Amino acid sequence: MSWKTELVGCLALVVFTGAISRAGMMSAPMLETLVKDNSHVIIGRVLSKESRRESVVITDDGLRSNIVFTYYDLLVTESIKGNLAKNYTLRTLGGELENYSVVYDGMPNLTIGERVLLFLTPSDRPGRTEAEVAYNLRYHHFAKFQVELVGGKEMVNMPMSKSVLGIEDESTSSKQIELRSLKKLISSHVSTE
Repeated sequence: MSWKTELVGCLALVVFTGAISRAGMMSAPMLETLVKDNSHVIIGRVLSKESRRESVVITDDGLRSNIVFTYYDLLVTESIKGNLAKNYTLRTLGGELENYSVVYDGMPNLTIGERVLLFLTPSDRPGRTEAEVAYNLRYHHFAKFQVELVGGKEMVNMPMSKSVLGIEDESTSSKQIELRSLKKLISSHVSTE
């Protein structure tokens, strides 16, 4: 491969990465928007994580570049919106390969064993195989909420303050809400669609 081809590939990757990086600067969507713009809202546990390089077309004239994606396998315990499937595959940009990491601003990190509430939309590309449908987080880190047990209650850790999402409740925490309260709010937005 000539140095000119490599240079064009590098420049295209910088442009592609810049577009992704601007996604990290997006403002937080209201809860109503998260519900409306995503086909699935699920609660589940992260079972596994696999990062790999994939050849992706990055320009209209067919120029390809290798991009790192991470695939997370999720065991779904509850579906608030969308068809309940037992397992989902989530794909995010970036990941850890061999001796290096690729990190995109705004992309959430999920941990194996972590319990999460996710707002998902089907990807326009297949998953790890042609038969697999991978799901994306349209609003990146704003679409991932960690669920944990606190004082005997299931609590949701918000990626931003509740007021930014348009959520008002009686609790004193600005970044936590009881899971059952959040599920009611989400369900109320699903029923108005």
